[in-house]
Amino acid sequence: MSLATVVVRARSGGPALDELLAALARQTAKAGVLRARADEPLDAIFERIETPLVALVEEGAVPADDGWLAALLAPLGDDAEAGAVAGVLVPGPPVEARRFQLGDGPGADRLPLACAAVRRDAWDEVRFGDSDGDAFARALLGAGWAKVDAPAARALWSGPQSLPPPRSTPPQPRRPDLLTRLAGLARTTARAAEVLRDGGPAAVLQRLRERAEEEPAGPWYQRHPWPLIAEPRPPPPPPRPAPQGPWTVNWVVPAFFAGSGGHMNIFRAVRQLEERGHRCRVLFTSTEGLLPPEGVRIRALVHEHFQPIRARCLAWRGAPLPQADVHVATHWDTAYVVDRRRRSGLGAYCVQDWEPSFYPVGAQAALADATYDLGLFHLTLGPWLAARLHARGAAAAPFDQAVDRSEYYVEDGLRPPEGGRVAVYLRPLTPRRGFEIVCLALRELKRRRPGVEIAAYGAAPADLELPFEARRLGVLTAGEMRRLYCTSTVGLSFSLTNASIVPPEMMACGLPVVEADVESVRALYRDGADALLAPPEPLGLAARLEAALDDVALRARLRETGLARAAGLTWERSGAQIESALRSALEKACTS
Repeated sequence: MSLATVVVRARSGGPALDELLAALARQTAKAGVLRARADEPLDAIFERIETPLVALVEEGAVPADDGWLAALLAPLGDDAEAGAVAGVLVPGPPVEARRFQLGDGPGADRLPLACAAVRRDAWDEVRFGDSDGDAFARALLGAGWAKVDAPAARALWSGPQSLPPPRSTPPQPRRPDLLTRLAGLARTTARAAEVLRDGGPAAVLQRLRERAEEEPAGPWYQRHPWPLIAEPRPPPPPPRPAPQGPWTVNWVVPAFFAGSGGHMNIFRAVRQLEERGHRCRVLFTSTEGLLPPEGVRIRALVHEHFQPIRARCLAWRGAPLPQADVHVATHWDTAYVVDRRRRSGLGAYCVQDWEPSFYPVGAQAALADATYDLGLFHLTLGPWLAARLHARGAAAAPFDQAVDRSEYYVEDGLRPPEGGRVAVYLRPLTPRRGFEIVCLALRELKRRRPGVEIAAYGAAPADLELPFEARRLGVLTAGEMRRLYCTSTVGLSFSLTNASIVPPEMMACGLPVVEADVESVRALYRDGADALLAPPEPLGLAARLEAALDDVALRARLRETGLARAAGLTWERSGAQIESALRSALEKACTS
């Protein structure tokens, strides 16, 4: 099978086209030839091509010698990160051999479509749309691909002008994204992270627009995910052959905000699959105004705030998802992207909480619930979610809520204050964390034990309206949380849906934990053994906190069992669980 296809775009036919086809027949490098109309959209042409490399030439351009095709394709064979190659049209300005990446200056976006080559995988991520070659090159560079100039790939241009006419208007200058302009705001508030988890990316975007006094970008029904949800469901995609080696995995992820624990888990999972040899890419939804348009800059933010993933990062703008063996949704509205926009491959869904419960009864709750019936394979954070999905007939496999042991451990020499300290995770904008119950319980605890110190973290101090005296610590880094846990007597994390990452991180630092006595928590922790479970009402919770503060032997037991439990919760183990579950689902999908 040939590795390349030469696309010949013809205008009127005649001697010029005959001369071009004859020159292609003399090329030392062999490739299939696909003739297409000059006015046919390039994306439609690429959809018909299966070879990994595509050369582009137009009627009016004739290769200058028999090595034109070899010179044009060579950089794509030599450099796995090269997404496109620009040849030279003669007459035209001279060109030197050079490799360009984003920000490399003049010439970086030069891509004459009458003499160029494109890696099909790069096109699958970026696509042409209505853009010309230069705009396509800019998009490739923004996505992290390189563009290479190949001066030896010369074609003689005999068209009516010195160069082929442009196919689109020049790109308009973009306004700075809100993430840049509101960087100061982002550093001083935790609201956006909380709104992201509770209301989704659209809610964060609306909040930032309100704060920045920006005009909304069109009515709600034109914004993600509503146009997608209104579409009829496509037929199931055709089965993809079972991968013989490492997989390609698309992760479809909502736009993030620094401090999102759910995003940290996603990027840790991505990194684990990468460590096992799989190739990942991350496509972000609802990025407008929240993230930079260039994937390279998005990945830099992921590295800064989350994990050093190798995955290419892209802003998803409604196109079909790039081809992959596995497509993983990570939020209810991204499940509709995987369902509606994948063309082949396994559809999977990383479920970290029961998202219908994030909303009051209404459209979002109903649509979030409906995602569990889309037929996707579910990777669930912990056993409680897997059991709920199994009960409604959905395929699901759990993975552990792991702890980063390089960040959370017992730090020697640190002790709690003499009167005792309760470290409490408070998020007033997250209803499922039971803020009001926790606050009333802590007020009662302070009435009974005036000397105990309450250290509250997880939200901006200005957002905490507390009916008791407390230290308001804000949003903490991992190191700051570790030191807080190592200098506290009891840790309180109240989870009314799926249990959060906070309890195992506290346990890894030797801190006894008090949690909510609800079904999701009981699926993980034994009362009095792994954690102390408290009823979800103020007086009962206050009594359990007081018991933990008073009973030295109980705290010692909880400390030892917590340390032992956390020791087994590694991301290497969770990564192996995720890989094993996906492998089983892939094997089943490819044989069914």
